[in-house]
Amino acid sequence: MIRCCVIADDLTGANATGVLLRKVGLQTCTLFRPERITAEQRSRFDAVSVPTDSRGVHRDEAYRRVSEAAGHLVSSEVVLYNKRIDSTLRGNIGSEIDALLDSFDEPRIAVIVPVFPKAGRIAVGGYLLVNGVLLQQTDAARDPKMPVRTSVIREIVEHQTRYPVRTIGLETVYAGADAVAEALRTIGDTTRSLVIFDAITDADLDTIAAGMIESGLRTVTADPGPYTAAVARRISVFRRDRTPGARVLMCVGSVTSATVEQLQHAFENLHVSWEFLRAEELVGEPEQAEREITRVCDRLSRKSTDAEVLCISSNRLDLSRTLDLAKEAERRGVDAEELSNRINRGIATAAERMLDSVATIAGVFASGGDITVALCESSFAEGVALEKEVIPLAARGSLVGGRRAGLRIISKGGIVGGSDAATLCVRSLLEDIEKQETASIAGE
Repeated sequence: MIRCCVIADDLTGANATGVLLRKVGLQTCTLFRPERITAEQRSRFDAVSVPTDSRGVHRDEAYRRVSEAAGHLVSSEVVLYNKRIDSTLRGNIGSEIDALLDSFDEPRIAVIVPVFPKAGRIAVGGYLLVNGVLLQQTDAARDPKMPVRTSVIREIVEHQTRYPVRTIGLETVYAGADAVAEALRTIGDTTRSLVIFDAITDADLDTIAAGMIESGLRTVTADPGPYTAAVARRISVFRRDRTPGARVLMCVGSVTSATVEQLQHAFENLHVSWEFLRAEELVGEPEQAEREITRVCDRLSRKSTDAEVLCISSNRLDLSRTLDLAKEAERRGVDAEELSNRINRGIATAAERMLDSVATIAGVFASGGDITVALCESSFAEGVALEKEVIPLAARGSLVGGRRAGLRIISKGGIVGGSDAATLCVRSLLEDIEKQETASIAGE
């Protein structure tokens, strides 16, 4: 059943977003003639992507083409609508968003997140940067059909739309999903409007997605694809064929660039729900650390039936936000090693609580040797019974003694392996868990 509709201004964009949706588990196809969609196609696909070939035409014609496509796609069964926009903001962005918004009887907000972190497109302070260069200084400014003359996202959109345009900056995104949800509720969906978000990393996209869903407002998305994929990843209806209940818990304390790449790969290729522990809170007073641990566990527990993997990490996918332990230790008058231990103990404490609250978790992946030690200490384990090498310098085994005796665990060094290292380790755990469950059912 089609639950997600993408309208793109060209075929390349339609396919690009479709591929991203496929990576998060949706059966997706690109359709050239939405008016000819069949009952078989409606039942077979989760998402359809339609190109309107409207980037270089007059804005009125672009509006007409998007409106016509939307007329064939709007349905009570669809839960996610996307107006795919160019990653360098070329084309009739405002008028095409207007056309999609006008296709609904009730008002909606267009949530615009015009970034593609992996392609070097980020939004900071309302400006779009491409590989660190202002948009107006890139080839987009010299496009023969639709040159882009400014790097200010709001100016581009506001010039083309009939509806109010608002912006939400990184300070709100960094404050978390609750802050994003509250900011959107303040805008409300009683009238049609557009809201533009700053974002730098994939983690920012996930925060905005969580906040948008939490807000409960009627929305459409507008982005080059990654944000819509992040939203789809979080919508439970797209997980209907998966076994409910998380199977593996990821505990990641490493703050290296290699770990960032490994987390991003896992988030894209596994069904993961994650929350980030703020290191600056964990190194504070015990009450401060307790509040942070409770916040993360409460949020992650609510997601435990939506994904097969849960992740707790102090690595927020943005190394510029990494706590400087040396400076923080000097400020507090303690040793940097003590602060590092506080962070590790915080992650381990959060892991213990998740293991207590989510009965379906049968394996743990630990990235960083110190994290493994902290996990063993928190559960009073006496050691790890080793079973096999998953990848070089990453071993799988089970805990010996303590509260979690027999719990499967894979321990990997923070800089060990390529970008797919964490994904391979977690898949190894999932396969082992599935084999045991299958054997158990067969033996009954």
